[in-house]
Amino acid sequence: MSTYTEEDLSGMSREDLDAAAEGLGLDPANYSKKSEEITAIIEVQESSVAESPGFAGADVGPAKAGPPVLEPDEHFLLTGESWVILGADPSVPDWAVGAPAHVASAPVSWSGGDDSYPFTDPNATVTVRERSQGATFDVPLQSVHKLSVAGGRANVVNHP
Repeated sequence: MSTYTEEDLSGMSREDLDAAAEGLGLDPANYSKKSEEITAIIEVQESSVAESPGFAGADVGPAKAGPPVLEPDEHFLLTGESWVILGADPSVPDWAVGAPAHVASAPVSWSGGDDSYPFTDPNATVTVRERSQGATFDVPLQSVHKLSVAGGRANVVNHP
């Protein structure tokens, strides 16, 4: 994976910029402005952890019902770059179970103490948009089969 500077990205054509974004698992269609796409690419590159090791990419569906098991002080924050594979839930129609969806919104919680930081509670309900039909669902995070926290479109759309 190549690492780009803001200067490199600013000098690229939109086609080259889209290719760089796709290489990082971003969907260029999500960015109407070149500057938005550049910012997203830089954020993904600067992310020290592309996937939270305790949860992202883990199967948390029926085989592992309940909230994901996280180590103490291990948290993740879902953003517009987060993707899921929908699991069975009353809020998800049968045709959408197993389909990829991006996280449209997720509640933000804050850790306590002097070094407070934002995170997504594993017991949260998130709003997702299913990829093929564009349907929007509010689903418990516990019901998803797979979750990729950042830059994860390629991980869930192209999952085996």
